[in-house]
Amino acid sequence: LPLAVDIEYKLDGREISFDALEGKTGTLEININLKNTTGTPQKINYTQIGTGIEKTTMETLHVPIIAMVAVNLDIDHFSNFEAPEGVYAVVGNTIKMNWIALPVPEQTIKLVVEGRNIEMPSIMITAFPKWIPLPAKYQDKVDELESKLNQLYDGVDQVGGYLDKLQDGAAQIADGNAQIYDSLVEAEEKSGQMIQAIDAQAKLTEGSIKINDGIREKLAPLTWISSMKKMSRYLKVQSELLTLVVEGGPFSERVLEFFKDQGIEKPEYEEFPASMETLKSGVEASLEKTQKKLPDVKRLKDGSQSLTENIAKVKKQGTEVIKSSIVEENEELVIKLAGLEIAEEMAKDYDRFAGEKSEIPSCVQFIMKTPGKYSH
Repeated sequence: LPLAVDIEYKLDGREISFDALEGKTGTLEININLKNTTGTPQKINYTQIGTGIEKTTMETLHVPIIAMVAVNLDIDHFSNFEAPEGVYAVVGNTIKMNWIALPVPEQTIKLVVEGRNIEMPSIMITAFPKWIPLPAKYQDKVDELESKLNQLYDGVDQVGGYLDKLQDGAAQIADGNAQIYDSLVEAEEKSGQMIQAIDAQAKLTEGSIKINDGIREKLAPLTWISSMKKMSRYLKVQSELLTLVVEGGPFSERVLEFFKDQGIEKPEYEEFPASMETLKSGVEASLEKTQKKLPDVKRLKDGSQSLTENIAKVKKQGTEVIKSSIVEENEELVIKLAGLEIAEEMAKDYDRFAGEKSEIPSCVQFIMKTPGKYSH
């Protein structure tokens, strides 16, 4: 049989056998357990949500079975019934109770009734393979479901794509900020070295001036010699030039005349641009600004790097998780929807009680009836 039936009786909350019910009085509870026994492994082909991957799985599917359950209660023996899922009609002295069940794969029908001197009637169960189509408006919703889920997946995937672009942009900003920071660190180091070089250059220049002056003093007694006089003059000019390097200032007539004698063109500027002290002060001021900027630029560098990492986390723990959830949590639903089409065909094919199919259209029903006082 495609339907296994197990009926449980309870009187005043205690289990009781069918045979022991005769003549009893009390609250009678009847549980009719229906189990679809047609389950067979079926290959189901379906398209995975979001990824579009064609997949195959094996699932146990049941032939859709509609079971109609009926029982007639004599109002002389039964009253105050409770059957939430049933319908009834009172015809004369009889309460006709009816249920429609869809055991996929199991369903229980419950009836609670007050019994007096119980004469238990028979219970009629009619089962037949039948697919119940959904109303058109609901079928349309089912057909749209996969499309909506795919749209949701695509939307989340698109957000993930935007996050990729945002991450790339943030990474470029972070790289640029890192380069700026590294440049400032290098500038700080170079500025320090330049200050040291200026100090060293000033000391060397001052030392050279003293050496020149010392030589000139030694040559003073010999200036009556033409070559010594000329050398003394050159040393004087050299000392002036070295002084200009250290202190800056205009070129003297002596220096300009020296340039002329040596065939050197007169400088375009009239004085040496700046003293070493001025140059040093400028470098120190630049260094100070660099040092003030460094903490802010470092925070900017660290912040942009953190932003890049956080965007990556959002994508990994956010959109990627959501996409995986959409696929995983709806996998069973998609399989069930694909299985419905197979189950519908199984119901159509279940058209004979025994033997192979023939060319003659047929249908099959199973009628079961428990022992009881009344027939149907």
